[in-house]
Amino acid sequence: MTKRHIGKKIALGFALLSFIASGGCLIGFVFALQTLGFHHPVTSSVLACILFFASCGVVLYAISQPPRHLPLVTPDNGASLPPVESSQ
Repeated sequence: MTKRHIGKKIALGFALLSFIASGGCLIGFVFALQTLGFHHPVTSSVLACILFFASCGVVLYAISQPPRHLPLVTPDNGASLPPVESSQ
């Protein structure tokens, strides 16, 4: 199993922070929805903040994943490339 480097650990930390901020905005959204109503600009702004922080968290989590090491494929170990056809 490969380990995360320092940059990927930082991205994971910011992903968790973004998910926590999204949860805080969700609490604010419920409060604004109950007090101000759905058609108030503050309510829709808080909803946009929820979507923003959640999408940032997803992207940062994807960035923070450790690299996948694929096996090296060379012609020496039995792999063959298909022939290239020219259209002349």
